[in-house]
Amino acid sequence: QVNGSSTVPSVVYFAPDNSTLVGARAAAQRVHSPKHTIFDSKRIIGLNLNQDKLVAEEVAALPYHIVDIGNGSVGLDVPGGPVSPQKVGALLLRQLKIAAESDAPLRKWFGFQFK
Repeated sequence: QVNGSSTVPSVVYFAPDNSTLVGARAAAQRVHSPKHTIFDSKRIIGLNLNQDKLVAEEVAALPYHIVDIGNGSVGLDVPGGPVSPQKVGALLLRQLKIAAESDAPLRKWFGFQFK
């Protein structure tokens, strides 16, 4: 469990001071700071702003800004500079890894050590 929940929302909040929040704490920021709260980033992985005709329709509904980070690759405009959707996914996975490593009963149950 992460923060008492068995699921973790795929949401990352990028604060103006360049810190990040992940999961439920980030999801709570969607109301207050929608332009810095990234969700649904997995849907835009691999999209090309120069080639995909549906990209404009896909990103128009998102409250955060999409930018070109080179050769038409999709980037997310957040405080501290643009990041790729893959980076957002990596932040989510890192948080899940930290939660799994700290869950001693889970380690004991499965009988393995994290490195």
